[in-house]
Amino acid sequence: MAKLSGVKPEIYHCCINICHAFIGKFADEDKCSKCSALRYDNAGRPRQTYQYIPTTSRFLAMFNNPSLVEKLEYRHTYKQHEGRIDNVFDGQLYKTLRQQNIVTEGKDLGVKYFSGKYDIATSLLADRAQIFKQETAMGWPIMLQILNLPPRDRVQMRNVMPLCVIPGPTSGKSPGANLPRFGKPGRLHHVTARAV
Repeated sequence: MAKLSGVKPEIYHCCINICHAFIGKFADEDKCSKCSALRYDNAGRPRQTYQYIPTTSRFLAMFNNPSLVEKLEYRHTYKQHEGRIDNVFDGQLYKTLRQQNIVTEGKDLGVKYFSGKYDIATSLLADRAQIFKQETAMGWPIMLQILNLPPRDRVQMRNVMPLCVIPGPTSGKSPGANLPRFGKPGRLHHVTARAV
C-alpha cells in the first residue's frame, strides 16, 4: 500500500482481549492493566497488533482536487433553519462546539471549533464484522466520515476514509470505548486546516 499511495500504515500493539491499545498512558505496559493479559509472547513479539492508516496526507490530498474542495465548503456555507434538524450541523453538539475554543494538550488556541472555511467535521464509524469465513476471525473496521461534504456525497465509499481494522473476539465486546486512539464512534470530531 505504501508504494502505491505514499501512505505508510502505523502498527500499534493492543491487548489480546481488545481491552485497549498500548498507546498513550498504556504505552509502557508489559501486560494489560484491565485483564492482565501479557502484551508479548515468549519470543518478545506483540501478541496482537493492528495497522492504522494516518490521515494527514489523505486530508492534504483532498485539497489537491478542486471539485472536492468546492464540495468541502458545504459545511461552511450550510444555512441552519430555526426549529429544524436537517443535518448534523443543526444538532446541539455542533452548535455548542462552535461556541468553544479549541484546546489541545491543555493549551487554548484562541480559535473556535469549525470557525475556518476548511475546518473538517468528521464522525467515526465502527461496526463488528466477520472478516473471513471462519467465525473466529472477527474485526472492527473503523472509518472516518467527512461531514463537510453534502449528505449524498459523504455516504459514498470513495469519500469515507478507512482508518484500521481492530482485531476482535467473537463475543459482543466492543473496542470502541476502550481504544483512546480513536475516540468514540459516532461522535463529532474536528480537524482544523491550521493544524495540518
